[in-house]
Amino acid sequence: MNSPVDPALLQVVQQKVKSLQDDVKNMSVELKEEKVKVQQELQKITVTLEEMEQRVQRLENKVDDFQGTVTRQDN
Repeated sequence: MNSPVDPALLQVVQQKVKSLQDDVKNMSVELKEEKVKVQQELQKITVTLEEMEQRVQRLENKVDDFQGTVTRQDN
């Protein structure tokens, strides 16, 4: 599949972001303001990665549909 984004790589990035989110949750109370800012940014990244994953899936579905159409026309 010629996806613009490697699904396996996307999954690794999502796992690393989740791990980072867990680490930030455990930050000390003295750093509360920074912790909140980092959590907000990580949430934005998570949403963006989820949207990217959905776009990749839609693209792969379109390519599969297109390939099926081309195959039927060749027969």
